[in-house]
Amino acid sequence: MSTLLDDLSAYDGKAVTLLGEAEARHGTAAGYLGELAVLSASDLPQVSDGATWLLKAALEEGRVLSEAETRTLISGLARITHWPAQLHICQFLERVEVPADAAAPVADWLAGLLAHKRPFLRAWSMSALCALAAQHGAFKSQAEAALAAAETDQAASVRARARHAGRP
Repeated sequence: MSTLLDDLSAYDGKAVTLLGEAEARHGTAAGYLGELAVLSASDLPQVSDGATWLLKAALEEGRVLSEAETRTLISGLARITHWPAQLHICQFLERVEVPADAAAPVADWLAGLLAHKRPFLRAWSMSALCALAAQHGAFKSQAEAALAAAETDQAASVRARARHAGRP
């Protein structure tokens, strides 16, 4: 029987059916979300991309990260450097309850993505920063500045996301 790491190592970044199969094999195992949180910070881009894609899918289905799983994910953010994995996290961060004492590293990580060359990453990092500010008011001015910049971004996708982002 394959491990979750084996399954994610086979992911080519395109065939999401492989990820669905991995979720079917491992999704009900105890510690599944925690393992995905750990694997999100993998040095292998396909593992990081696949793990964050699966986390996004799980959270969209209503699953919830525990505080420990959230802290594991946050502790690995600096090692998550492949843009698809970064994008997945930005897209699901609004569904994660970030502990107050762990919010600053998340805000810093998101701030580093606000000027990314990829418009979707700029858009979703701004949106995630607004969601973080809604949880933790200390980041409201930072989120408002990011939102104002997004509203004038050259990319239409960034401006559109700014229109739909929740006000901090």
